[in-house]
Amino acid sequence: MPFTGFTSETGEFLWELAFHNEKPWFEAHKEQFLHAVKEPFDALAKETLALMRQKHPDEPYCLHISRIYRDARRLFGRGPYKDHLWFTLWAGEDRHNSPVFWFELSPASFSYGVGFYTATAEQMAALRRYIDANPAEMERLARRVAKSEFHLEGEPYKRLKKDVGEVLNPWYNRKWISLCAEYDHGGALYTGELPQVLLDALIRAGATFDDEENKKTAPRISKADMYARGLSGREGSAEKRAQLIKQLGLPERLTADGLLDVLNATMSREEFLSIQT
Repeated sequence: MPFTGFTSETGEFLWELAFHNEKPWFEAHKEQFLHAVKEPFDALAKETLALMRQKHPDEPYCLHISRIYRDARRLFGRGPYKDHLWFTLWAGEDRHNSPVFWFELSPASFSYGVGFYTATAEQMAALRRYIDANPAEMERLARRVAKSEFHLEGEPYKRLKKDVGEVLNPWYNRKWISLCAEYDHGGALYTGELPQVLLDALIRAGATFDDEENKKTAPRISKADMYARGLSGREGSAEKRAQLIKQLGLPERLTADGLLDVLNATMSREEFLSIQT
């Protein structure tokens, strides 16, 4: 079924479930759960995945949709059902150690963002190395994020690992990191346009915080540039990409297209061409 939007019944059901979190009530209202929550939620997740694959056909995007049922082994005094649902999109072998895009629906609000489930110490160390090597670019990105709908999340260290300034300290001194936007029910949530809204948000949160004027005037790094530098389409390209990724302190599993997006988000074409690999 195509996604046509959630309704006020969606939030009402989740609120009721929060207060009647028991099997008899859920079984008596299961049809309501299916048509007001599960069916539109699954349709939203699948349409968002389809849009992502259409925009980036070379990326191996995967989809995970949460279940309403809690793990019976880990109830810890809670009811057997969740009062919120989420889905995640990621490109990689393991969603727990890869950057993900997520959408979550709760009784009173919905949220979306990008980040890690459980960023490893090595991944956060790579981010810090990148900030150390590219403070101006990262400060520009941080200021763009601050002006967007997203806010930064992640457990901070009790003591700063390093003081890199007011703008970059929140990025540098966390155990894990994500960007999140949250809204009350209403607006796009009740329309069939929500998958496109999420795709546009992913683009804003992922790698393209350049303003429109810079996009029009500054030459971008192209696939031809990648090929000319031996980073794609040639023998040994994978090894050269791995070397550059390590040199820049980026996540190891970036594809050629993913690397190109990151490079265009963090440096100019001139800076790219000056890199010695």
